[in-house]
Amino acid sequence: MSMNVGAVVTATRDQLAAELREAGRPLSTMQLAARCGIPWHTVRLVDASCSWAQAFAEHRYGAVLDCRDGVHTVAVPPLPGLIHPLLVELEAAGIISRVTAPGVGKHAADGFVRQANHAWVSWRYCGRRSDPEFDAVVAGL
Repeated sequence: MSMNVGAVVTATRDQLAAELREAGRPLSTMQLAARCGIPWHTVRLVDASCSWAQAFAEHRYGAVLDCRDGVHTVAVPPLPGLIHPLLVELEAAGIISRVTAPGVGKHAADGFVRQANHAWVSWRYCGRRSDPEFDAVVAGL
């Protein structure tokens, strides 16, 4: 069985836009990943101190699940880099926009976003409020 990667990417991109439209408010990249069902995964850290494992978990916005004999199991969210490029494509198409804090200019925000963890970049839907194709299907029922 072969998988059409382009179709999966398109479906994921469409789902991200739909989640933002349905939410009606800005959502972070991590919130979008969770809403789209992109799963968390676990990482086993061997011979790590408890403080190092905790710092690793906090850096990745995860949590330490277990600590035994120098082996730590850490739950971490999906890498934002997996969906961030899709969000940037939606932004380029004018469907969504990045949300910046009050008083932060666009150039400062863009510089910050490039260096910041993509997980906490927030996005707002700015496309059409309804989907004509969906509306046509519903109208035909």
